[in-house]
Amino acid sequence: MKIYEELIPSESATAVALGSFDGLHLGHKAVISQTLGEPELTPTVLTFTENPLCDLGGNAGGELMTRQQKIEVLESFGVRQLYLLHFTSIMHLSAEQFVDEVLIHVCHAQKVCCGFNFTFGAGGHANSDDLKRLCAARNVRTAVMPAVMMGEKPISSTRIRALVAQGHMRSAEKLLGRPYGYLAKVEHGHQLGRRLGTPTLNQKIPPTFVLPRFGVYASRVS
Repeated sequence: MKIYEELIPSESATAVALGSFDGLHLGHKAVISQTLGEPELTPTVLTFTENPLCDLGGNAGGELMTRQQKIEVLESFGVRQLYLLHFTSIMHLSAEQFVDEVLIHVCHAQKVCCGFNFTFGAGGHANSDDLKRLCAARNVRTAVMPAVMMGEKPISSTRIRALVAQGHMRSAEKLLGRPYGYLAKVEHGHQLGRRLGTPTLNQKIPPTFVLPRFGVYASRVS
């Protein structure tokens, strides 16, 4: 998978999925799947190194995955090209500028995919309907995905954060489509568990991550 951290023009025509993709849950996967299956278009994702709310002064909530985890999951979805940008690099563009300068000039998009609640343009004043209108005027196809439901509620990163914080890991796994986990360096401890016949593994989890409530969990280490 090609990874661009700047607005470097794509070498091919693309189908682009747009979003912050915070946690990459099954709702996000439904959006990204719309970029697949067209051999003439490179499946591409345009997302950000941080949640846009962080740069807009809002509360983004805790992180659900590391940068490396995001890259690995996107690649497993079938994405072949990734624009992983700092939100500040495009946050001041108008909706029209974003479509013309980023989607068309840089991404060479012929199809653009997003979720029903996607917003863009300076101040986030444009929505998915505006995206459809602007793209149609430029002969670019769009696919806007509705919410993916699990039970009677839509799947969302906010819902997953709450489940993890409450220790409901099985429920969080269902919404994510994979087990919730961390990618963190293993650190040397005092080997107290080993002395008790139960060796343990010590990891320093970044303080920005969503942690399960205090308890004991069955885990898989790789």
